[in-house]
Amino acid sequence: MEVYESVSSALQNAVSQVASRIAEYLPNLLGALGLLLLGWLVAWLLRGLAVKAMHILELLLHRLSRGQVARTIPSGSVEIVAGILFWVVILFFAAAATHVLGLGAFSSWLQSLVTYLPTLMAAALIIIVGVLLAGLARDLTVAALPTFPEHQRVLLGPGVPDRARVAE
Repeated sequence: MEVYESVSSALQNAVSQVASRIAEYLPNLLGALGLLLLGWLVAWLLRGLAVKAMHILELLLHRLSRGQVARTIPSGSVEIVAGILFWVVILFFAAAATHVLGLGAFSSWLQSLVTYLPTLMAAALIIIVGVLLAGLARDLTVAALPTFPEHQRVLLGPGVPDRARVAE
């Protein structure tokens, strides 16, 4: 009987310690869960705003084309940009949630990833601006080519992509 009482008291102590630790950790867990839900809501709203903004940009490009062949934003790129924005916002909130939970190693890894994102976005912006400027240079070159003599068009031809070359 004495063995039963000692095992019973040891189990009661273990259960009470687990319950007290859960009670201590529960506010952190609820706070992290709240942050993740808030992050999902903010990411969902920003994703919708990004899709709307890109559709407005497409409409603006169509209206500015004035009878020329209208350039449109490929529908796949709208979803890609919106998806990237969604997951970047989720990543920011996940980093905050891991900090609230006290997960030091994971939190520092996510924080270093989050601090790297502006560099990545700047690189993407530089690439996009480069592509847009290359398209502008191609359009200007193509617009100027019909007025040039044959030998000058041949010299400028390799600098312009094949699909944009003026037929000789």
